[in-house]
Amino acid sequence: MEMVAFHTITGFSMLLIVRVGRFVSGAPDTGEVYHICGDKYDVNTGYKESLNYVLTDIVAQTADWGYDYYTTSPNPGNLAYGHGACKGEIQPVDCKACLGVAFPQILDICPTRYGAQLQLRDCRIRYEAYAFVDNE
Repeated sequence: MEMVAFHTITGFSMLLIVRVGRFVSGAPDTGEVYHICGDKYDVNTGYKESLNYVLTDIVAQTADWGYDYYTTSPNPGNLAYGHGACKGEIQPVDCKACLGVAFPQILDICPTRYGAQLQLRDCRIRYEAYAFVDNE
């Protein structure tokens, strides 16, 4: 009887460690799943500043807004719209780290593009020159 109780407690303890360990902060999985690049923009339009605003805002705010954050640049002449999302089971610090990797990566993969999407294993980032959802 004591051996059965020991195995039950040990089994439960291991399950608890695995479950809790899933929520402990660690390096996010930033392996690329896919990317999509839109049309090129003219570098003289001012869109780059709007884009940088949106991407910076996504990295800074997504983890604090339930891992699903929409934003719009404040420049009415060259609006950019963005969305950031993270998997729900990662920690906020890992969400921010994953999007911090996605920000420069999307610009490297899709330079001077009006729109792009990058899906990493633990997060996703998207931007467009048009409102792709009712986020205002």
